[in-house]
Amino acid sequence: MQPHHQNDAAGLLEPSPGYGSFGSVSLIAGLMTLPCSVAYGISALIYIAMQPETRRCGVREISSSQGIPVSFLEKILQTLRRYGLLRSARGTGGGYQLARPAHTISLIEVVDILGTKADRQECLLRRHDCTQDNPCPLHYRWADLKQQFLERLENTTVADLVLDQRGPLPARLP
Repeated sequence: MQPHHQNDAAGLLEPSPGYGSFGSVSLIAGLMTLPCSVAYGISALIYIAMQPETRRCGVREISSSQGIPVSFLEKILQTLRRYGLLRSARGTGGGYQLARPAHTISLIEVVDILGTKADRQECLLRRHDCTQDNPCPLHYRWADLKQQFLERLENTTVADLVLDQRGPLPARLP
């Protein structure tokens, strides 16, 4: 198992070198990339899901714990709220909570909300002219791996990542 990174809740998301704070985020040994908005959204959802169900998390708290710029995080959380993944309350004691159980929020849903269709179809070599009719050298080899990656996103929930972060549950005694 990979060591967990301090700046993300699941230890899966690590900024790619050379892309800056709003570039892509590398997953699975630098081969697959997602926009930072998606990675930050996933990290924020995991952090919120790890809190007691009735607790609201403030933007600055999440930002500080996950290493996400506050202004960028505010936009991400507002978008997740608008799409029904989060609910929020203003004022003293305000903040964000999950609007649905963590086991009902798949990573592909977060990708679809915070990313774009182009993110799913991006050429691994970043060629804009790469299509089924005009493939790049990696196009066909990448297609199977990309499909597996998308299936993994579809079949992984925020609750799965919370469990991964916390570690295996202790065995129950009879």
